[in-house]
Amino acid sequence: EYIDKAFSRMQRQRLKQGEHITNQGQHCDAYYLILSGRVQVQHLDHQSHENNPVTELSTGDIFGDEALISGKNLTETIVMLEDTDVLVLGKHDYQELITRPRVRTVEPRIAQTLLDNGYKLLDIRFAEEFSENRIPGAQLLPLAELNERLDELDKNQPYIIYCHSGPRSAVAALILNKHKFEALSLDGGIRDWPYDIEFSAPHTNMVSVTKKFH
Repeated sequence: EYIDKAFSRMQRQRLKQGEHITNQGQHCDAYYLILSGRVQVQHLDHQSHENNPVTELSTGDIFGDEALISGKNLTETIVMLEDTDVLVLGKHDYQELITRPRVRTVEPRIAQTLLDNGYKLLDIRFAEEFSENRIPGAQLLPLAELNERLDELDKNQPYIIYCHSGPRSAVAALILNKHKFEALSLDGGIRDWPYDIEFSAPHTNMVSVTKKFH
């Protein structure tokens, strides 16, 4: 029902090659569904202050949803690799329709107890993020690939899902719940996780620390 209403309010738009739809530090005011064409997701490297390519999106992929759910500034820039046709849903309509379903969330302290009692961790960030830092024992399954790889998950296995700060894991939890999985979204993501975090470090393969990752 929500999806049908959303499509009825979407506006078709053509974006030119090289055009930037979203920029770091700006609020996103729309949700985009790609009808044709390709876009590149770029992430700001805070050390070099350069935008590095993270992934490419194409027909059927979406962007803008994380910023709209969280209400925070964007952390990525989206660049058109070619002329691209999209369907655009405005911020107001998105918040009214898409974010209405409730997501089951869990705070870190309770999540740790659940993990000790059979729950499994799913990291739905980009592979590049996972390679930099991760919660020990997590399985990587990027959000963009989730629908196509559901058969890799066990419906008898309960999951706790995390991303950097929570918005993407909320979307993933909605998807899994829709497909009859038991899935909870971790409040605050890896950013607010107060227990062990593995991260890549110079001269060593992995280092485990017991502190919050920022």
